[in-house]
Amino acid sequence: MSDELFKQLNALDESLNSVKKNYETSWQDTAKYFLPTKTDITQKKTEGDYKDIFTLYDSTTVVSLDNFANIINGTLTNKSTPWFKVAKEEDAIEDNDKITEWLDITTKKLWNEIYNPTSNFEVAHYENLQAFGCFGNVAMKIEEGKGSLYNFKPLHIRNYAIAENDEGKVDTCILSMQMEAKQIVSKFGGTGKTDDPNAGKLHKTITDAAEKTPYQKFDIKFIIMPRKDRNPEKLDVLNMPFVGYWLDVANKQIILETGFNSFPIAFGRGSKSAGEVYGAGRALLALADARSLNRMMSDYLEASEKSLKPPFVVNAEFERQISLRPLALNRTKGMVGNGRAIEPLIDTKGFQPTIELMLNKQEAIRNVFFLDKLKVLDDPRATATQILELRAESYRIMGSIATSIAEYLENILNRCFDIAFNKSYSLDGNFTLLPDAVLPEYPEALKPKMENGNLITPKFKVEFINPITQSQRSNQNNSIDALLMSVMNMAQANPAVLDRIDFDQVVKNKSDILQVDPKIIRNDSDVEALRSQRDQAMAQQQQAVMDNTQAQTAKTMTEAGL
Repeated sequence: MSDELFKQLNALDESLNSVKKNYETSWQDTAKYFLPTKTDITQKKTEGDYKDIFTLYDSTTVVSLDNFANIINGTLTNKSTPWFKVAKEEDAIEDNDKITEWLDITTKKLWNEIYNPTSNFEVAHYENLQAFGCFGNVAMKIEEGKGSLYNFKPLHIRNYAIAENDEGKVDTCILSMQMEAKQIVSKFGGTGKTDDPNAGKLHKTITDAAEKTPYQKFDIKFIIMPRKDRNPEKLDVLNMPFVGYWLDVANKQIILETGFNSFPIAFGRGSKSAGEVYGAGRALLALADARSLNRMMSDYLEASEKSLKPPFVVNAEFERQISLRPLALNRTKGMVGNGRAIEPLIDTKGFQPTIELMLNKQEAIRNVFFLDKLKVLDDPRATATQILELRAESYRIMGSIATSIAEYLENILNRCFDIAFNKSYSLDGNFTLLPDAVLPEYPEALKPKMENGNLITPKFKVEFINPITQSQRSNQNNSIDALLMSVMNMAQANPAVLDRIDFDQVVKNKSDILQVDPKIIRNDSDVEALRSQRDQAMAQQQQAVMDNTQAQTAKTMTEAGL
């Protein structure tokens, strides 16, 4: 069975990589101009080989991609602004302080762990944003770390192949890598316990190499895919929704089978055509301009050098040694052109058109990466209103980019939440807090409950707060403000129109649009209790007034002899 399974997995590997080869040539060409440190897609390079950088004669492409990655990072995942939150998935879950507090603490804990310096998130994320702009495809592997809760590792597009399910979501991935013998033994050698889930089946050639030549490298593949046969009632690694197979390619055997509750790799893809698996990056749109610009700059530099150090026509009858030093005098009796011993050969008439064309190409490349939309931000004369309007406009234009990368970020967040949740609670139905828990005690209101004979488990999610979507949703906030102002004006003539407005719902909608801290807004039960208390106080006050009025009336009547 193991041999047959290896053959099936190997056939899957060959199939996915044959599809991927159709894209590799364009990725290689794009990387040559925009990301020259990753030009090892169709050709092998040794570590530290950056010679492709020196084939570029203009840095506009590289700098534009770098600025694009900075813009996306600053816009979508700015460290100074919360860009995600843990939220309930259904409105049916009743609000209460304990749920709100748990959601808030969990959000902060995930934030602190993701941005833990030892998690490698910031470096890995920035590298992936560059790859997204260049290739249109990114992959981030998220594992439980040793020095921190998470360990983020960006994957080179050369090293993975993917496949989609019937809904167009990536559900299968094959990672190709080389590992040293000592690394393989360290990862799969196990602890010596018979029930160690990390103990793999290692071939003798690997174990021998680990002792004699520990740095010898072996080809390893890691295949992750949905598990077909599983018992959902069992919680062990062999019954989790996703299965992972580690393969020893040279020795044709499966090292280890493992499992995951959530897909351990987050993928992001740019715009793609129907039926295609891989996306296209912004750099592909600017590739023609990049090629032309690099060639023109090469020709321009060569022409400039000839202008500064031009070739010469020399008098063949000139017998003395020609001096090319500044202000040197070369005397001749013969004639060369205008009567000089040496005459330069140079024509600078085509310089200006070339410069203008190169500037146009540079501007076109910047525009592909939306860099032209942020010009006013560098203008000290720009007003705050201009900056906000430009930012809103740039957000709308970059909406397609945000949509493409939102799935990638949400996959990262869901994977992070899954790791933290499994480390904090036992999967016994009661979600008992574990000794090494990183999250607070699970709220009673969120635990599974029996309703009408069915087990109901409240759901929640890690929600990516997309600032571009927020900018677009700000129009909703403006519309609500305009409606309220109009209704208030009408209410001066007819107060009954206020009955049409549910002001509680208005506050809820506006707080959701503006992403207000939930602690600021009281939940329904607290509001009901507060209003009930206020109504009771008013009723008591009215009763006191009535009692006082009745007593006063009775006294007046008594004094009047009535």
